[in-house]
Amino acid sequence: MSLPPIETAIRSVLSRSDGSAPWHLLGRLVEGGQRIRPRLVVAVSGALGIEVESSLCRDAAAMELVHLSTLIHDDIVDGGQTRRGVPTLSAAHGPEIALLLGNLVKDHALAIATPAALPALNQASLDVYLGQLRETMARGASLRFDQLFEIQLYKTARAFRHCARVASVHGHLPAGEGAEVALELAALAFQAVDDWLDLAPAHEQTLKDGSRDEANLVPCFVQVAGVDVAAATEPAVVEAARAVAALGWTSPLATLGPAGARVEVLRFVRELASRAASCATGSGVEPVIDDLFERVATRAVAVNLP
Repeated sequence: MSLPPIETAIRSVLSRSDGSAPWHLLGRLVEGGQRIRPRLVVAVSGALGIEVESSLCRDAAAMELVHLSTLIHDDIVDGGQTRRGVPTLSAAHGPEIALLLGNLVKDHALAIATPAALPALNQASLDVYLGQLRETMARGASLRFDQLFEIQLYKTARAFRHCARVASVHGHLPAGEGAEVALELAALAFQAVDDWLDLAPAHEQTLKDGSRDEANLVPCFVQVAGVDVAAATEPAVVEAARAVAALGWTSPLATLGPAGARVEVLRFVRELASRAASCATGSGVEPVIDDLFERVATRAVAVNLP
């Protein structure tokens, strides 16, 4: 999928000349990344029959920049040293500059967005920070899968729901609750694979220092055990908890080693894919859901283990 107008809008943050803000320091952080969120905005738009015009491209770019702003802040909290293959802003320039630049990136995102998309963009940012706060407060705690999914729902998965809402405002065609839950399940699958990549000894695809999460005692998919489906309340968390229960895990996947854990993570991805397909039936976005799960499975399989 080619996204030149969106890429131009994303990189517009580097060419701002107002005030004395050192926008150039963002450099390769802006240029890197998988662009999952703007691609998802475009994909959902296509599935719903919404024309991809310049205003939608700006909103898709704004979603990516909101995501970038939360990554910058996350690196401050976690003490991350690398992101997207380059030093984090916090490591290179200190947490104070990183904090302020992260704020400015979000402000720029909201400035280039259309008014109709602002509620979804603001809610996406709010949800991520709620997830980051809950994750930070849970450091070192012994969590069940359903409790971990509640954290990951806000930190990662809600953004996929909001991508659909950004798309839908351009055609007044909501994807529907079932499709949004399916998108959240796809995001939880991405997170499970990312947590496994941090465990694997060769995870260059992540282009970040995965060991920092372990050092900070951050809750991780492959290191938790147990599940209480009845304790889950959010639809996506309920489905993910049921998937874990169906797989019958009795101990943390990390005990299986990278190769064994990958097998189980892929079983989880397939289980989520089946549940997501059921949720999305009749929504029109079924091909988008299928593509997301294919991408996440490929991401795990592509890593060569020693």
